[in-house]
Amino acid sequence: MSLAAPWQLRAPSGLTVASLTVIGATAPGIEQAFDIDSGSLAIAFACQTVGALLGSSLVGIARHPLLRGRPAALATAGFIALAGAAPSFPVLAAAMFSAGVTCFVVATRAQADVSRLADGDRAQELSAFHVWGGSGGFGFPLIVAGALGLGLPWRAGFWILAVLFVGYAIVATPSLEASHPRPAAGRPRLSPQARLAIVCASTAVAIQVTIPLYLATLLVNDFGASDAAGSAAVSLYCLGVLVSRAGGTLLLRRIGLDRELRVLVAILLAGYPVLLLASSAPLVVAAAIIIGLGIGQIFPLAMSRAAELIDDDRYASSLVFSLNSAAQVALPAVVALCLLFSELQEALVGTVVFAALVALSAALSEPANRRAQPATAGSTHGRARAWRRRRSRP
Repeated sequence: MSLAAPWQLRAPSGLTVASLTVIGATAPGIEQAFDIDSGSLAIAFACQTVGALLGSSLVGIARHPLLRGRPAALATAGFIALAGAAPSFPVLAAAMFSAGVTCFVVATRAQADVSRLADGDRAQELSAFHVWGGSGGFGFPLIVAGALGLGLPWRAGFWILAVLFVGYAIVATPSLEASHPRPAAGRPRLSPQARLAIVCASTAVAIQVTIPLYLATLLVNDFGASDAAGSAAVSLYCLGVLVSRAGGTLLLRRIGLDRELRVLVAILLAGYPVLLLASSAPLVVAAAIIIGLGIGQIFPLAMSRAAELIDDDRYASSLVFSLNSAAQVALPAVVALCLLFSELQEALVGTVVFAALVALSAALSEPANRRAQPATAGSTHGRARAWRRRRSRP
């Protein structure tokens, strides 16, 4: 499978997802070190995602030299290292806010460049871009689990991630900023279908990051698993996300974007009854893997659909990433609120409401003239080009 974007533009996806899992993968250690509960832990993640909201928005409205891959990656490494050395929970939360800003400058710019280079094969390119994200989400918690299993402190997870960002800054390609056309006057018009595609993408990401944020804590506190086992479970969940994205990318040309999205939604919804009825740690992990298999590829496909309908790659990436960040603050906060009157397992099952929103927005954002068309090999590319030609007609 030939891809237009160089690997250096896809690598930020893996680093970004790794950064979103670091708090969840080290959650039991953080809670013990600072004597906080699961609800309080969500504050640190909320700070990180508020920073991500700011960073994503900056990419859409500014053209400063510091808002480029290499300097932003180095800044991210510094902030994450500071979080790992934090003497108190407020310092950790503040450091993760700053890391969220700079990390999502890197990620948003990279996705916009990948989407722009893809042209009509955007769904394939963005799926491949987010396979790297799935790899980071699977591999990094596994690295943390190994470090914890060797007796290293939870802080090691943050320091390892900082080193990875430094490594990326060394190999990062020069920015494609010069090749980005300046945006036209005014913002692109968002059709109702484009808005629904954005809702689908943003809600899917919120679910994707909320499950691993609480999964290790659920297994350690409610099912007696070790800290290393809890981190390993996060990695298995992320393996489901990775398999979803890698397999979905391979199948995309055969079954098409629209049909694949329907299958993924069905898998996602199937995971919640398993989570509801889970009475042991293995069943909880199995439910998380099923949810990961469903949710993993939904964001790349919904993002591709949104970019296609908006027809402005940088604006679409900035807008979707910004709303992703808002949703990622909201959903963990909803889970934390539910903990006031329910158990953690029940609170996570309650996120099925948001999964239903993903299903509804995915169905309603599908272009009406494509719903009855069968998918054939290579149809994703051809249909995307045909859709653009139809939109350009007077």
